Amino acid sequence: MENIAGFITFVKSYGIPEDETFQTIDLYEEGDITSVLQTIISLSRYVHEKNPSIPVIGPKLSTRQPPKVPKKPVNLSGGWSSLEYGYMKGASQSSEGVVFGKNRDITGK
Repeated sequence: MENIAGFITFVKSYGIPEDETFQTIDLYEEGDITSVLQTIISLSRYVHEKNPSIPVIGPKLSTRQPPKVPKKPVNLSGGWSSLEYGYMKGASQSSEGVVFGKNRDITGK
């Protein structure tokens, strides 16, 4: 149990996030073996970052990249699109004879 606690202390001091480390009970009482595996995978990522000759188990750590911001705005038309707000000419309630509260007549009689 002391060895497990020592391993967890080492893992935390190595820089692995708290949410990727397991608790002593998870390994000692076989409570949550998947969290133990997650800690080992995370440890391999951080070890590979410091020493690239050591292989990674699972996915590698991603590097932070700033978002790509265009140098000038793409479109400054300022208007609104008829495709976005609908076609203004054509069928409407008045041209189609829609009357609310009246029975629907699909035959046109």
